[in-house]
Amino acid sequence: MELSFNKVWERETSGGNIALWVRGDTYALHISGTLDAASAEVVSPALDSILDQNPKDLIFGLAELKYLTSMGYRLFLIALKRQKEHGDTVSFIHLQPQIQEVFSIMGSLHDLRVFADIAELDHYLLARQQAVERGE
Repeated sequence: MELSFNKVWERETSGGNIALWVRGDTYALHISGTLDAASAEVVSPALDSILDQNPKDLIFGLAELKYLTSMGYRLFLIALKRQKEHGDTVSFIHLQPQIQEVFSIMGSLHDLRVFADIAELDHYLLARQQAVERGE
């Protein structure tokens, strides 16, 4: 028998919205629109609250996430670190091609300082995401 997720809450961000769905000790955070510095002001405290509950599994549903900046990516790294500390997991589902590109870029840049500042990095990430959306 498969149990369904129950929607716990939904909140608007500056560039979209987030919604939390729960099934037992599995939490699914759906993020839509843009995850940048402005929207991170809403997502960060919500994510902290979720992580404080020590979910066994945390799933990020990103089917409707259009753009991701380094600040948004940082939130994912924080979640990965905190979940790992408790032996729990983080999964990402439904990544759009432009979001996959950011994950690829950021993963390959681990421990390298390539950009002059956050603004330059975010400009590069946005340009790469737009190129992927155009099929380039």
